[in-house]
Order: sequence, then C-alpha cells, then structure tokens
Amino acid sequence: MSSDQNYVSGLIVTAASMATYADNNIVLSLNILDGGINDETFDAFAQLIQRIHPNVEFRRFPVSEMEFADLPAWSGSRMTYMRLVLARLLPDVEFVIYCDVDFLWLRDVAELWKCRDSQYVLQSVKDMDDTVQKEECWFRKNGLPFNSEKYVCCGLSMYNLERIREMKVIPCILDFMRSHSGIQFPDQTAMNATQSQYIGLLPGHWQKYSLFLAEQDVVDGCVVHYAGDIPWKRTGITSPLSDAMVLWHAVHARVRGMSVWGSLAMFFSVRKIMMARLSYLMSITPVMRSVYFWLLKILGHSICAAKLKMRNRRFSIRRRTIVTVTERFPLCEMASA
Repeated sequence: MSSDQNYVSGLIVTAASMATYADNNIVLSLNILDGGINDETFDAFAQLIQRIHPNVEFRRFPVSEMEFADLPAWSGSRMTYMRLVLARLLPDVEFVIYCDVDFLWLRDVAELWKCRDSQYVLQSVKDMDDTVQKEECWFRKNGLPFNSEKYVCCGLSMYNLERIREMKVIPCILDFMRSHSGIQFPDQTAMNATQSQYIGLLPGHWQKYSLFLAEQDVVDGCVVHYAGDIPWKRTGITSPLSDAMVLWHAVHARVRGMSVWGSLAMFFSVRKIMMARLSYLMSITPVMRSVYFWLLKILGHSICAAKLKMRNRRFSIRRRTIVTVTERFPLCEMASA
C-alpha cells in the first residue's frame, strides 16, 4: 500500500478491513510505501491494525514523489508510481499483493494469496467497461495492439517481483511512459501495453467497482474498489452519496470510534451531505429518475445526467446488510490520526 498524510483515512479503512477479514492464523505482512505520513499518525495507525489482527507486522518505506518528477502527475499526485519501486525495495520477495488505499476488503486476503501463478508478471481483474473503452481509443490512436478482454486495473494486483526483476519490466514501463504523450492511466496503461502476454486475470470478486456494487456482492464477499469514486471526496452532483459510500463511512466510523455522521462530517458540510444523498436517492428511485434527469438536462447538465444514469436500484445495499458488515469490525478508537 502507498499513502501520504492526505490519504490516511483511505489507508486506515483499506488496512483495517483487510486485517478484519484475514485468517488469524496467517502472518499479515503490511509493506507501507510512505509518501509523507506523520510519525504520530503512523504509530496510531499501526497500533489500530495490531488490535484487529493478532499476527500483523509492518515495514515502512519512506518514498519520494520526486523520484518520478519527470513523469506526469495523476489526479494531482505521483503516488501512483510508488508501486514501481516494490521490486527494488523488496529484493528477496518473490510475490507481493499491491493494493491502493481506496479499497474496502470484505474477503480473506489469504484466498487471493493462493491465486499466485509464476507464469505471470501481474495478475488482476479486468477494468470497468468505461475505462477499457477509453483505453482502446488511446491505444488505437497510437497504433498499439489492444486486447479489451485482458486490460486490467492495477489498483489491486498480484505482482511477481522475481519475474519483474528478471525481465527488467520497470525500465520498460518507464521508457514507455516517457516516449508516449497523453497517457490516461500512467503506469497502468504502460503495464497493460508492454506486458499484455504476461498478465493473468483474477475472478471479478477481487475488484468490485463501487459504482456497480450490488447487495449480493457484499453478501457473497468481495473487495470493493472505489475507483473514480473516492469516499472522502464528493465533487458535484455526479458524486452522490451512494449506499456503497455509506458502507465505507460506516466502516471508517467503526474503526475510528465515531458515528457514521461523524465520519461524513470529517470531510463534508451538512449541506453537501444532504444534497449528495438526495442526488443518489433521486437517481435510483424509478418514479423520480425521469423527472430528475429531465431537470438536469434543462439546467444544462446533460453530461451529469448521463453519468448518474449508470446508478440504479440494482446497485443499492440494504441498511441491514451495511449494519451486519460493520458489526464484524471491532469497535476501535483512532480519532487523533
């Protein structure tokens, strides 16, 4: 996992949920790529995870975005490139699971560990259709071959570090990024372009995208990826407060020792919370959907209406299910982080 001080809340939920669902008989080794987390915050975070899982160990690696200063920032940061240093920082490690900090684990990581396959450089889940379509256009425009069925999201990946070192994958990825302009998903695009034949697909439950998270996904157990749907960032009416978002805040509240409202209030004003939730409810309620989308178009928000149409009642989660999931987490307190 990689994080800086700004993404600590995401780090807390990602690690705490992984620890909660992990088999207590395994050693949960967490390698944190630290892009600037305060020592006091990191210590509080580590103590929290150690209270959740009996066999957790930490390794903290200070990293600097300046190492990739010549590469374009993505979403205002270069932290996405930190996973490229794993093979160097862990020279004696063969396999590693890398996970961004916009995840919520509702499944045992030990099951994922059993999926490692030495024939691949990378194993992950196919990306969402919208991303795949955008990438196909970019690949075609740049005269590159593209396999839409094997384009994966690198947010949660099994990396074969031994093969990455042997095949000199990282220099290849860096060369690709430096020789192509307009890349939409920097190192992910480069990894898919240069290593396509060495990418293995994982079952879809290892990355269920929050935009399309359904009740049954939560009941069956999955790993939720809040891709393009960051729980602590709501921007405009196309970022409503969905049930998947409420689930994240319920878990965050539980492990931080606060109410769900307290979690929401850490990041948003009361007005923002109310408007974001109303937007979501109107977008999934059959009687209101047509009127709401018509009103958005009249007000000049046709693009917003199109994005909101992706949400519907199929992707709703019952309150009882959210409560059941949350109660599995230990009631902790980490309000100082």
